[in-house]
Amino acid sequence: LVARGEELNDALALSELYCMSGRGFSVETTRHRKDGTSFPVLLTSVPMYIDKEGRRSVNTCTYLDLTGKRERERALRTANSLFENLFDRTPTAVVLCDIESRVVRGNPAFYRLFGYTPEEIDGQVIDGFVARGPYYVEAREISALVYQGKSHQARTVRYTKDGKPLDVTITAIPFTTDDGQKLLFGLYHDITAEKSAQRRIETYEAELRHLAW
Repeated sequence: LVARGEELNDALALSELYCMSGRGFSVETTRHRKDGTSFPVLLTSVPMYIDKEGRRSVNTCTYLDLTGKRERERALRTANSLFENLFDRTPTAVVLCDIESRVVRGNPAFYRLFGYTPEEIDGQVIDGFVARGPYYVEAREISALVYQGKSHQARTVRYTKDGKPLDVTITAIPFTTDDGQKLLFGLYHDITAEKSAQRRIETYEAELRHLAW
């Protein structure tokens, strides 16, 4: 009534195997409703009686409908897929760090911006790699502030692997996972070209004021 086709063959084989042995079992499988629709179940069979020869038992079977569980799993897979695509494809440099500012992972844009490979920087404290001098002190202060649960945004300077300074906008966003782990997302937007253009304009304006006098 509840198993069809190959599922019926499997059900009969399981029944024969375990009823003969007097052992129970638990397995995820598919069963069918009266109207023919299939649904996932957790089938648990528990031996209730063993004959005098110990060869055959009466098993009690329970069926747990797994439809809701499977739907939640699909929703979680979809959410994970959306996140992975956003994380990997965004042109903004994004890094995920733990509570000690160690790099958990970065996206391709992050590694390109700073010139490091995942093997070089993953698992390392990020501040010592992308900040120097007074900017290192600033980076440590930002990390301490963010891990108190406060988001932070600032325009500052960070450094590439080869020592090149970058004007960047940093956005640091803390969050806590369901199991209590504290993490943060760091987003770096390279504004070097914008700052260079601004400095050229300021220099030009200063020269004009000088000529006017």
